[in-house]
Amino acid sequence: MTRLEESCTVTYTKNSDGSSTCTIQINPIGTKCMEVIAANPEEFVENYFNVRVKNQGEQIIKSTMDSLIEQNKLEEMKSMEATILEYEIPSREPPTL
Repeated sequence: MTRLEESCTVTYTKNSDGSSTCTIQINPIGTKCMEVIAANPEEFVENYFNVRVKNQGEQIIKSTMDSLIEQNKLEEMKSMEATILEYEIPSREPPTL
C-alpha cells in the first residue's frame, strides 16, 4: 500500500438516537489531493455523502414499492422516512478467499 491508498482513517460511531458521527482524518498527501479536487473540501464531502444517501434512499423506496406492488399491497406503503428507517439491511457475509 502507498500513502495514496492510505490517505485517511475513518471513525464511525452509531449514536443511541439512531444518528451517527463520522470523522475523517486525512494525511498531508490526501489533504493536498482534496484541495486540488475541491475549492471547498467540506462542501465536496457533504455533497458526495448527500448524493450517495439520496441514491440509496431512492433504491430502498423503489425496492419496497416494487415488492408491495408484486404482493398487491401498495396501500401499505409508508412514508419515505418510515420506509427507510424500517428497512431491514440484508446480512453481509464476509468475502470468501
